[in-house]
Amino acid sequence: MRLVCALVAMLGLLAAHAAEAAQPRKLALVIGNDLYSNFVPLERAVADSRAYRDMLSQTRGFEVFYTENADRAATFQLVFQFISNIRPGDTAMVVYSGHGVQLDPDRRDSLFLLPIDIPNVDPGLGAEEAFLSANGIRFSDISGWVKERGAKLSIFVLDACRNNPFTNRSGTRSVGLSRGLGRVDASEGEFVFFAAAPGEVALDRLPHNDDNPNSVFTRSFLKHFKPNTYLEDVANNVQEEVLELSRLANYRQAPYYTDGVAGKACLDDSCSVVAPLAEVAAEPAPEPATALNADVEETFWRLCETRDNPAYCEAYIQQYPEGPRALLAQVRLAEIRASEQLASRTPAVRADPSAKPAEEERRRAAEAETLAAEIEARRRAEAEAAQLREERAAKIERLEQELAARRDAEAEAARLLAEIEARRQAEEEAKTAALAASATVPQPELASATTPGFVPAPEPAEPAAPIATGDEGDKGLVIAALPTNRVEPP
Repeated sequence: MRLVCALVAMLGLLAAHAAEAAQPRKLALVIGNDLYSNFVPLERAVADSRAYRDMLSQTRGFEVFYTENADRAATFQLVFQFISNIRPGDTAMVVYSGHGVQLDPDRRDSLFLLPIDIPNVDPGLGAEEAFLSANGIRFSDISGWVKERGAKLSIFVLDACRNNPFTNRSGTRSVGLSRGLGRVDASEGEFVFFAAAPGEVALDRLPHNDDNPNSVFTRSFLKHFKPNTYLEDVANNVQEEVLELSRLANYRQAPYYTDGVAGKACLDDSCSVVAPLAEVAAEPAPEPATALNADVEETFWRLCETRDNPAYCEAYIQQYPEGPRALLAQVRLAEIRASEQLASRTPAVRADPSAKPAEEERRRAAEAETLAAEIEARRRAEAEAAQLREERAAKIERLEQELAARRDAEAEAARLLAEIEARRQAEEEAKTAALAASATVPQPELASATTPGFVPAPEPAEPAAPIATGDEGDKGLVIAALPTNRVEPP
């Protein structure tokens, strides 16, 4: 009987503990990045994130998971810690202040938050989404994980509407949009705040020695994010005030929001979510205690079903005489008593009085060991997943480097081929010019009979034959040379 009373008391404690655990909580992930390794540092992102952290934890009742100037690995570690703590029915809030890039203004999954260790990259490299996937943090991944955990309300504050850090020196190209972010439509149960409208850049400060440590959007958000205020009213008030303040700088900054919450959403009990009338009529809300009672009833039925002590089934029947498993508990109780009666008829060795406590201690130790093993297995799985992500990122980086090297080699080869072709063309042109020049040199003109003043050259004479003019025997012989072609008289 004492055991039954103890079990009933335990039931009350479990119910109280379950009631406490069933209370919806408010959790917030806050990230601020100023000190980028490869870009010009920001000035007020960390100051903004600290202000959000203090406001949410000190005056809004949030359990805050906070980091500042974190690299990708540390950021993911905190994100996983935050996600693993969300339970169904909780309110989850994510605040990010730092650089962000969106590749496509109409694609929610192309928005990336940038950790401080992200490398700089040439906007003309290509494979931009693969690069950001390997080195950045995809916003849709975080929002999807929050939704999978069953959060009742998800709030996102994105103060990442700054100039694109990847824009080249001339400002003509960038990785993603060159200014601000695009549009991100809220999914069901989400409320998303943006520091500026699509394509706009948020102001860090106002003119004339603005000594406020926070950016224009943040100081306004902290002012209007009050208890008992609907989120839609907060967004409208912030938008109106920031528009007015930005005019002081001859600038236009219009914060905007997207709302995926049915009805109107608020953080506090005093302003509850208003559901559509059709939903209220078709699906009345169950009593809060129903789920709690079902969990406790399930726990005690498992004790009755799996333990050989009849006290567990007796406690179940006493607490839930009309419960869904009351008949099964009675059958189980009869089986246990029948087994006890059979065992009592069989002689047995006297048991050591300390055996039962020792057995219970061993059971508890085994349960603790099992739980520790599960935790260790989960830790190893997370470590393996992180290692796989790192290996994948390294592989992507290596492939991108090889691709860049191949492109450089192809460009060099193309340059050499162009030089060879230019040299060949120059040689061909030189040859053509030389041939053309030789064809235009004037040749000397030969004289002919038709040429005025032409005098023909005399023909060479044949040798003359000697002619005797006297007696050949005379010493005074005179020989005259006459032409041999003279005409003899008839």
